[in-house]
Amino acid sequence: MSKGQEKERQISAKFAAKTAVLVSSTLLRRIGAGQVDFCYVENGVLTILEVKSSYTGMCSYQRAQRSRLTRSAVFLSEVSSLPAKIILI
Repeated sequence: MSKGQEKERQISAKFAAKTAVLVSSTLLRRIGAGQVDFCYVENGVLTILEVKSSYTGMCSYQRAQRSRLTRSAVFLSEVSSLPAKIILI
């Protein structure tokens, strides 16, 4: 298991009690949006977690990747009628 996969597993375990939202990466790619690592609803807000395995990964979070993830947040907010926010971990 890679370092990134291990961190995603740990994050998933931490947020397992939340109301998880399953998101099709195929659909998101089809509309030009970015893949979602983890998504859940809490207090009426759709929260999208983007997991980075290292500080370097966090620093190299590219404009294109941020733009795709923002498109995902906008799309998911529209289909769920909930406000969305993105959190980098």
